[in-house]
Amino acid sequence: MHRLRLADYGVRLSPGVRYQWFVALVVDPDRRSKDILMGGTIERIELPESLQTKLAATSPAEMPHLYAEAGVWYDAVTAISDLIEAAPHDPMLRQQRAALLEQVGLPEIAEYDRHHRPAE
Repeated sequence: MHRLRLADYGVRLSPGVRYQWFVALVVDPDRRSKDILMGGTIERIELPESLQTKLAATSPAEMPHLYAEAGVWYDAVTAISDLIEAAPHDPMLRQQRAALLEQVGLPEIAEYDRHHRPAE
């Protein structure tokens, strides 16, 4: 998994607009027909006030669960990824992220996450 912060590139998403994103992995620059492509959609929503209240009153460790429960998947993955970045050797955090990935039909990535060990 690789994180891309849109704000780092001066990009802001408008609420209620559905955006498509694409990534290309260029495996052979001389044969672009071999590129591996992936894409998806994202929509910025305004968080319900009840969720904002819960988030303000909870610890960072609980945030991924609250986002996931509310169906705000990208924020759930971001929240758990932030925790992993802060504690890269905690295997339970990777298990939690793997469970999120499985819920949205990404079992191969989940399996990799479960077995990936950060460099010492």
